[in-house]
Amino acid sequence: MKKSLLFVACALAMMTTSCENSELLTNSAETSLVTLNVQSPEMVLRSFGDGTSATDLYYAIYDADGNIVSEISKVDEATKETINITKTLQLRLVTGNTYSMIFWADNMNDVCDVDFTNKIMTFKPTTANMEEYDAFYAYEAPFKVTGDLTKTIYLYRPFAQINVGANDFVAADAAGLKVTNSQIKLTTYSTMNLVDGTVANEVEVTYAYNNIPTGEIFPVAGYEYLAMNYVLVAEEQETVDVEFSYNNGGNYVNDYTFVPVQRNYRTNIYGSILTSDVEVNVVIEPAFEDPDNNHVVD
Repeated sequence: MKKSLLFVACALAMMTTSCENSELLTNSAETSLVTLNVQSPEMVLRSFGDGTSATDLYYAIYDADGNIVSEISKVDEATKETINITKTLQLRLVTGNTYSMIFWADNMNDVCDVDFTNKIMTFKPTTANMEEYDAFYAYEAPFKVTGDLTKTIYLYRPFAQINVGANDFVAADAAGLKVTNSQIKLTTYSTMNLVDGTVANEVEVTYAYNNIPTGEIFPVAGYEYLAMNYVLVAEEQETVDVEFSYNNGGNYVNDYTFVPVQRNYRTNIYGSILTSDVEVNVVIEPAFEDPDNNHVVD
């Protein structure tokens, strides 16, 4: 994990257990027990983005002035919590005070830098096809503690997932083309405000080549993965141009324009990509699980 003071890198979550943790404020003020049920979405399909790679949970509790309450916040490697889809936290907060919260879960050391002081996440992806980049977060708006209470905190992805799939691996192999690695390039964002969810600092991102994903089920039946990448995008849908290449570039480069992307959505680009790119389907799946909205790129 990369950290500097209150800077941390991240970790993601899933499985189906719940555990408890109690923290006490070290003062003589009257306190109330606040129970937090932290949940990330569980996916039933064994595929990239099922959430099982997120295992480390970090959180910061803020006072009414937006300052971190250090004695109950866990924002570094030494004090992180382990999360497996759900986690129950029990905290003692001062009755009558107002608090807000930020939660972050992932499992990658150097890709996400979370600055809990300034409430900013910086995303620095490097290698392509890395499921470990998947992450989850939540911001809980200011609330006043008037007595014991229970809150459910739902974690959501800050990223979109872009998948590339093909149904002509066998035909390509018969023609002498053995696909071994892939990458994508696109213009996206590098920072996100963890309070209001806005993204900033547009940047061209080039993922380093990595092996073709194996052992995962492509979201569209009949196709196999050529690439899978997480990208930091806005909450509202927008379009990006994606340059996809394989076998360390060479002549194997495909450009896809006006590809729809949206935070917490999965975009699938698929077709007979290795032997023909005359017609390629581009599908965006809301929240990784709702019915598809299809677009065809000729």
